[in-house]
Amino acid sequence: MLAAGAIGRTILAKANTKTYLPDILDLKGKVIKYLDCLNDLAVLDRDGVTITSGQQNDVYINLMKSETKEIFIKNVPLSNYQVSERKGIRDNISRVVDFPNSWVENYTNNDIVLFLVFWYDDIQISNLYSPNERTNIESFEVNQFNTTQQRMLFDEDRTLVNKEIQDFYVFDNQAAFITPTGKTSVTGADIKNSYLTLVKANFEFVKNVPLILFKNSDMYQRIKLQNIVFDFSNSWIDVPQTTAANVNGKSYFFNIEYKN
Repeated sequence: MLAAGAIGRTILAKANTKTYLPDILDLKGKVIKYLDCLNDLAVLDRDGVTITSGQQNDVYINLMKSETKEIFIKNVPLSNYQVSERKGIRDNISRVVDFPNSWVENYTNNDIVLFLVFWYDDIQISNLYSPNERTNIESFEVNQFNTTQQRMLFDEDRTLVNKEIQDFYVFDNQAAFITPTGKTSVTGADIKNSYLTLVKANFEFVKNVPLILFKNSDMYQRIKLQNIVFDFSNSWIDVPQTTAANVNGKSYFFNIEYKN
């Protein structure tokens, strides 16, 4: 499973109503590869809004193909894309989507807050990855230094400079653990409410994507990134205000695979 990047968005699906998707300018003209829908318990978006959990069998998604204006995904239950059910096994979409003319339809009597993640290809980098390439694996940490700010910039780490990134995963042990630098890690509950943005050349290739999609466990298949050299010193993790207090003084521990 290959992708250049991903964008996450919170969407309010009103009761018994068709809700059109937002016009996501960063995805205009991009080939959408995969779709994820969060449904874990006790998940907040970065603004502190509670994401509706559980099975979403009564909410359906319809996606329009940009070139032909054809609905190529029609009345598919969002449960088909739920992370907790599919565990990384994703349907291959591979279409340019007309977002303002695509929609979700909520057949329940309650408003539902959805969080959707769209993984996409980018023509500028889509040919750079080969599955036969050898990789190295290193670790690094993102630390919250005695502050309750909701945005944590990555530390300046020279080991990541000019590395062509292929995979990126966060270690989730549920309970806190001690990292190799001697710091206390964040917990699995904190990771649920943390959102990653990775920047390359001032463009946010990975934007507002839940860290739980990068967990080293629970996912049968992970997305492979395509040898992208990210600017980690200008990348960050966002959390809602309540989580900021929990991660104060703690560390996010990652492993990263890059081209040898």
